[in-house]
Amino acid sequence: MTVTVSTLRGVLGYAYAKCGHREQALTELTRLGAEAKRGRYVSHYSLAMIRAGLGDVNGAFTELDSAYTERTWAMFTLRVDPMFDDLRADPRFARLLRRMGLVS
Repeated sequence: MTVTVSTLRGVLGYAYAKCGHREQALTELTRLGAEAKRGRYVSHYSLAMIRAGLGDVNGAFTELDSAYTERTWAMFTLRVDPMFDDLRADPRFARLLRRMGLVS
Protein backbone atom coordinates (compact mmCIF):
# COMPACT_ATOMS: atom_id res chain seq x y z
CA MET A 1 0.00 0.00 0.00
CA THR A 2 1.34 3.40 -1.00
CA VAL A 3 0.05 6.57 0.57
CA THR A 4 -0.11 9.21 -2.15
CA VAL A 5 0.02 12.98 -1.88
CA SER A 6 -3.65 13.04 -2.86
CA THR A 7 -4.45 10.77 0.09
CA LEU A 8 -2.65 13.08 2.48
CA ARG A 9 -4.37 16.13 0.97
CA GLY A 10 -7.71 14.32 1.34
CA VAL A 11 -7.10 13.68 5.02
CA LEU A 12 -5.95 17.27 5.52
CA GLY A 13 -8.98 18.66 3.70
CA TYR A 14 -11.28 16.44 5.75
CA ALA A 15 -9.65 17.62 8.99
CA TYR A 16 -9.96 21.26 7.95
CA ALA A 17 -13.64 20.76 7.15
CA LYS A 18 -14.46 18.99 10.40
CA CYS A 19 -12.63 21.69 12.40
CA GLY A 20 -14.74 24.38 10.79
CA HIS A 21 -12.06 25.63 8.40
CA ARG A 22 -14.22 25.41 5.29
CA GLU A 23 -12.06 27.68 3.12
CA GLN A 24 -8.92 25.63 3.79
CA ALA A 25 -10.84 22.43 2.98
CA LEU A 26 -12.03 23.95 -0.29
CA THR A 27 -8.44 25.00 -1.02
CA GLU A 28 -7.32 21.38 -0.69
CA LEU A 29 -10.14 20.34 -3.03
CA THR A 30 -8.97 22.96 -5.53
CA ARG A 31 -5.35 21.81 -5.22
CA LEU A 32 -6.33 18.24 -5.95
CA GLY A 33 -8.36 19.38 -8.96
CA ALA A 34 -5.34 21.30 -10.26
CA GLU A 35 -3.15 18.22 -9.83
CA ALA A 36 -5.61 16.14 -11.83
CA LYS A 37 -5.69 18.76 -14.59
CA ARG A 38 -1.89 18.52 -14.80
CA GLY A 39 -2.26 14.81 -15.47
CA ARG A 40 -1.27 13.56 -12.03
CA TYR A 41 -3.20 10.79 -10.34
CA VAL A 42 -5.75 12.03 -7.82
CA SER A 43 -7.80 9.44 -6.01
CA HIS A 44 -11.54 9.97 -6.03
CA TYR A 45 -11.49 8.50 -2.52
CA SER A 46 -9.45 11.53 -1.40
CA LEU A 47 -11.95 13.87 -3.00
CA ALA A 48 -14.76 11.96 -1.30
CA MET A 49 -13.09 12.43 2.09
CA ILE A 50 -13.06 16.19 1.70
CA ARG A 51 -16.60 16.33 0.36
CA ALA A 52 -17.81 14.17 3.27
CA GLY A 53 -16.06 16.45 5.74
CA LEU A 54 -17.73 19.46 4.15
CA GLY A 55 -21.14 17.80 4.43
CA ASP A 56 -21.49 17.49 0.65
CA VAL A 57 -23.21 14.10 0.77
CA ASN A 58 -24.13 13.93 -2.91
CA GLY A 59 -20.63 14.99 -3.95
CA ALA A 60 -19.08 12.43 -1.60
CA PHE A 61 -21.18 9.64 -3.11
CA THR A 62 -20.32 10.75 -6.63
CA GLU A 63 -16.62 10.55 -5.77
CA LEU A 64 -17.03 7.20 -3.98
CA ASP A 65 -18.77 5.76 -7.04
CA SER A 66 -15.84 6.95 -9.16
CA ALA A 67 -13.38 5.51 -6.64
CA TYR A 68 -15.20 2.17 -6.89
CA THR A 69 -15.04 2.30 -10.69
CA GLU A 70 -11.33 3.11 -10.70
CA ARG A 71 -10.74 0.39 -8.08
CA THR A 72 -9.03 2.72 -5.63
CA TRP A 73 -7.10 0.65 -3.08
CA ALA A 74 -8.58 2.57 -0.13
CA MET A 75 -12.13 1.42 -0.92
CA PHE A 76 -11.54 -1.75 1.08
CA THR A 77 -11.53 0.44 4.22
CA LEU A 78 -14.84 2.14 3.44
CA ARG A 79 -16.86 -0.10 5.75
CA VAL A 80 -14.91 1.06 8.81
CA ASP A 81 -13.41 4.40 7.77
CA PRO A 82 -14.65 6.96 10.33
CA MET A 83 -14.38 9.77 7.78
CA PHE A 84 -17.56 8.43 6.22
CA ASP A 85 -19.58 7.96 9.43
CA ASP A 86 -21.93 10.78 8.42
CA LEU A 87 -22.83 8.86 5.23
CA ARG A 88 -23.69 5.52 6.85
CA ALA A 89 -27.40 6.27 7.35
CA ASP A 90 -27.84 7.02 3.64
CA PRO A 91 -29.14 3.98 1.69
CA ARG A 92 -26.50 4.63 -0.99
CA PHE A 93 -23.80 3.69 1.51
CA ALA A 94 -25.23 0.21 2.09
CA ARG A 95 -25.75 -0.26 -1.66
CA LEU A 96 -22.12 0.65 -2.34
CA LEU A 97 -20.88 -1.76 0.33
CA ARG A 98 -23.04 -4.52 -1.21
CA ARG A 99 -21.71 -3.77 -4.72
CA MET A 100 -18.20 -4.10 -3.33
CA GLY A 101 -19.03 -7.38 -1.59
CA LEU A 102 -18.24 -5.98 1.87
CA VAL A 103 -21.70 -6.82 3.22
CA SER A 104 -24.39 -9.21 2.14
